Amino acid sequence: MQKIYNKEDLVKVAKRDNNNKRTFLLVNPLQGKHIPVSPTAALELFKKLANKLINKYPNEKFLVIGFAETATAIGATIAAQCPEGTKYIHTTRETIKNSEYLFFSEAHSHAVEQKLVKNNLKEMIEKTDRIIFAEDEITTGNTIWNIKNILEEQYSKKKLNFGVISILNGMNKKNME
Repeated sequence: MQKIYNKEDLVKVAKRDNNNKRTFLLVNPLQGKHIPVSPTAALELFKKLANKLINKYPNEKFLVIGFAETATAIGATIAAQCPEGTKYIHTTRETIKNSEYLFFSEAHSHAVEQKLVKNNLKEMIEKTDRIIFAEDEITTGNTIWNIKNILEEQYSKKKLNFGVISILNGMNKKNME
């Protein structure tokens, strides 16, 4: 029997001590971040997300971008479940030797500046039908909007298609559109 998740399965609220911009944190008890979880339970949830993506966009090649730090495992698991030809990369706050970056902001974060390694990104995008942003939780969608606009500007010669996949989605209807 297929597991159906309810909000109590997927979200808890925790107080945050180190972020004046947002004093709370939404914690997903099945994600494996902040709260220990059975790896099987976490991977089952991530694979269900991947199946939703594959069913929505059948026969497409994806570039999955996982957001650091909390959604890197989610994004990697989703990409691993997708069809052959899917590529995966994650954003970072770190400096990686010999790398060029696309910079964008995550205004609500304690670490506002995010970056995406640009090396080989053009080649991956050229072989991609759709760029999928993988997140654990989306509040407004502003961070995704920021990186989407930068990618469209940087790679304007190719018509880019985008999608978003997340465990929790707090966006209003206007932002979802």
